[in-house]
Amino acid sequence: MTLLSRGFSNHDLEPEVLENMMRLLPWRRATAGSFISRLFLQPGLLDKIVVSTASSIQYSTAGRGNQKARFQMPPPTVRSDEHGRRTLGSLSQRNPDRLVWVDLEMTGLDIVNDTILEIACLITEKDLQIVAEGPDIVIHQSNEVLDNMGEWCTEQHGKSGLTEAVRSSKVSLQEAEQMVLDFVKEYTPKGKCPLAGNSVGVDRSFIERHMPRLAEHLHYRVVDVSSVKELCRRWYPEDLSQAPVKKETHRAMDDIRESICELQFYRSTIFK
Repeated sequence: MTLLSRGFSNHDLEPEVLENMMRLLPWRRATAGSFISRLFLQPGLLDKIVVSTASSIQYSTAGRGNQKARFQMPPPTVRSDEHGRRTLGSLSQRNPDRLVWVDLEMTGLDIVNDTILEIACLITEKDLQIVAEGPDIVIHQSNEVLDNMGEWCTEQHGKSGLTEAVRSSKVSLQEAEQMVLDFVKEYTPKGKCPLAGNSVGVDRSFIERHMPRLAEHLHYRVVDVSSVKELCRRWYPEDLSQAPVKKETHRAMDDIRESICELQFYRSTIFK
C-alpha cells in the first residue's frame, strides 16, 4: 500500500469513501476493515494519509536486454464534494467520459456453444486513472460444460486454477451479471461509457448474448487496446519494441490491469 501525504480529516470521511477504501486495499475484506478501524483510534493519523493503488506491476521490456520497466497503475481519483469532503471516485459523479474495463474468461470463442467462466470489471477516467475496482467473479458451470472445453482452455484454465474455482463457485451467470451491472451503474451513466480491453470485441459479443442487461447499459462503441497495438506495430515499430511484456495469467482482473498498463504505455510514449 502506498501512503501519500494529503489533508484528510476524520470528519471528512463518509460511508462511500470507506467502501471505496475497502475495495482498493489489497487485503481480505476483514483485514482491510480492521486496518481502517484502527485509523479512527489514532487521532491525527488519518489526517496524513490517503490510500492509493496498491498495484505496481513490473514487466520485462522487450529490446532492452536485462533492463526492467516499471509501470504503475494510476492512483484512484480524489475529489471534494459540495461539502468539502474528499471522496475516492465519488459515486455521485457518473462521468460519461469514463471507460468500463471488462475481461472475460470463457470455455471457448463460440458465442453460441461456449459460455463465461469469469468476469472482472474496473472503471477508469479518460486519462486512465482508476475510479473503482469492481467485482471479480468466478461463475459456476457444470462438469459437463467444463469437460467439453477445447484443449487450450482445458490446459490454461486448469493451470491457472480457474477450472477448480468454477466447480466450487455458487454464483450463477445471472447473479454475476447483476453484480457487475450494479457496480457499473454506480459510476457510469447509461449508454455513455464504452467497453475497454484487449480484443474486447469478443468480450462484447459474449456480454451481448449472456449478459444483455449489462450490454444495454454500455455504449455501443468499444476501446480495443489490441487495435491500438496493431496500428502502433505498423506505424511506430521502434516505439512498440519498448512496450511492457505481459504475464498473461489469463485471469480476468490480471488481464484488465495489464490492458490498462499497455494503454498507459501507448498514451505516454506514442500519443504524446
